[in-house]
Amino acid sequence: MKSKQISFARFPKQWILSPEPLETPQAGHEAGFAGYHVQAAEAVPLVPVHGADGVPVGLLIGWAIHGAAFLHEGGQITLEPGQGIDDLFTHLGGRFVLVWQDADGVHLRLDSAGSLPAVVHPASGCVAATTTLIEEILPLEADPAVVDVFNFPAERGFLPYGLTPRRGVTRLMPNFRLDLADMSIRRIWAARMEDRVTASAAPALAREMGDILKSHMAAILAAGPSVLYLSGGHDSRIVLAAARGLTDRLRAETYGPPGSLETHVAGQAAAAAGIAHRAIPLTQASPEAIEAWLRRTGWTFYDHVTDMTETVLANEPAFFPMSGTGAELSRASNWGAEELDADALSAEVLRAKIRMPDVAVINAAAEAWLATLPPMDAALAMDMAKIEQIHACWSGVEIYGHDMARPTLNPFSSQALVTRSLALPKAYRASNGFYRDVMPHMWPELGAVAINKAEGIHRLRFWREELKARVPTWVKRKIKPLR
Repeated sequence: MKSKQISFARFPKQWILSPEPLETPQAGHEAGFAGYHVQAAEAVPLVPVHGADGVPVGLLIGWAIHGAAFLHEGGQITLEPGQGIDDLFTHLGGRFVLVWQDADGVHLRLDSAGSLPAVVHPASGCVAATTTLIEEILPLEADPAVVDVFNFPAERGFLPYGLTPRRGVTRLMPNFRLDLADMSIRRIWAARMEDRVTASAAPALAREMGDILKSHMAAILAAGPSVLYLSGGHDSRIVLAAARGLTDRLRAETYGPPGSLETHVAGQAAAAAGIAHRAIPLTQASPEAIEAWLRRTGWTFYDHVTDMTETVLANEPAFFPMSGTGAELSRASNWGAEELDADALSAEVLRAKIRMPDVAVINAAAEAWLATLPPMDAALAMDMAKIEQIHACWSGVEIYGHDMARPTLNPFSSQALVTRSLALPKAYRASNGFYRDVMPHMWPELGAVAINKAEGIHRLRFWREELKARVPTWVKRKIKPLR
């Protein structure tokens, strides 16, 4: 490998792990673990993990919530006596990558949503945030079959199933472990049908999830005042409810026209919570800004979030913003009646759900991904697709796109919340039972504000939206599938 200095000034929030030392980075810092070398942008925490005996056992890259602490400026994690890496991972929240060593070697995995994404280049032994960062130190060859799938920015979409536009580079998905010695990747977790609880046990599990979410919010807001990206829907509302008693450190923003239904409902929810709210009009990003976005994200997706990049940068908050991403797992937003009773998920149905073109490279990758799943029904397979394709290959990659030092935090992101979400009964999730049971537990008055619709006289202003709301769910899913 030819050593080369990386300037992280062009790659905020990015990082790279290499088996060989690199030159001292610009606008970055570095750490070592188990013979591997890690470099990251200055604002990316590199947090050592020690066993109860003080011996180093791991390194955490990124922004993690550990107990009552939000580790946004580094620090250290020390395991409790008898606690292992798996125990630690289960209870961590945030956006991070975990590197650790055990008797079997040195391993790497992403957080439960893959929200600090990684790509792997086995030939060099490098793991990095994006293919673009690897290309800073190594020449990579384009893969025309993958590049031509969407031809960004001429077309919109995202690359799923671990595909990248460079030969020999694959995206690591959550729930998979990378063994650094031989660069092999294998699945280490998948939800199980037998873990689903009974309908009678679901409300108690929902309240337990609410308590975990509240602890995450408390840790974030204890570290600094924040802004919540508040929509008119369920997910950000649940996150807002988890901030009850802490709203003196919280305000809300909604991207969209000030007179839209979205901003109106969000404003009503913010008023009920007693926090400030503002609507932020959108401006279309310039071609130059879009090109820069694509470069920072490794040319792997382009959609409406890309178009917002200059708007977001112009309104960058002073501390970490938050969103409701992840909470949608609790309400089965990614599957419908057709999956409720289906025994298995086909590659054809999956392709349609995530709106992928019918091309050989996509179809082969879909079949390969489905083959990694243990036996499960269609609903659970769609849940895994939501996590590993949408959260990791689509929304997770957004972290690298905006030219900002701090990422948006997803308080609902943790293995503890994911496993509990998928343990809720299918019918309970399909009927939005989680929201119905958790809101009275967390903030009843906030739950009384209607979701995605106006109330009283305000309905006259939004009569068109009222008509759209009456469109059957199955039709909406045909128009806008998994995403």
